[in-house]
Amino acid sequence: MNKELTIFKNILFKKNYLYIFNFMERTNTVHISEIIAKLFDNPKFAKEYKKAKILNSWEKILGKQVANSTKDLYIKNRILYVHFSSSIVRNEISMMKQAIIEKLNNIVNEKIIIDIILR
Repeated sequence: MNKELTIFKNILFKKNYLYIFNFMERTNTVHISEIIAKLFDNPKFAKEYKKAKILNSWEKILGKQVANSTKDLYIKNRILYVHFSSSIVRNEISMMKQAIIEKLNNIVNEKIIIDIILR
């Protein structure tokens, strides 16, 4: 047997280098839809996904100008916190808070946001 080449279960040592081979065994295959369904069965994952979906739809609902003047956007304790770089935009959004809350909650078909705090 060659001293430079040693094979031991899926691991190959050659000239001080380690090569690991991953041999796929298809004995316990699972369809990707089953994996995704299991993820959404976890309530914490589903809740975080819905929050992310709401945050990602901010520009779609309010438009590019409002999104461009938004400095920070996050959800904490079911309250959406929005930091604006423009006081004019902040005042306009403050008059539409309830309608925005309804639109954001309609995206995920659940009442995730209960209030919006504008800063």
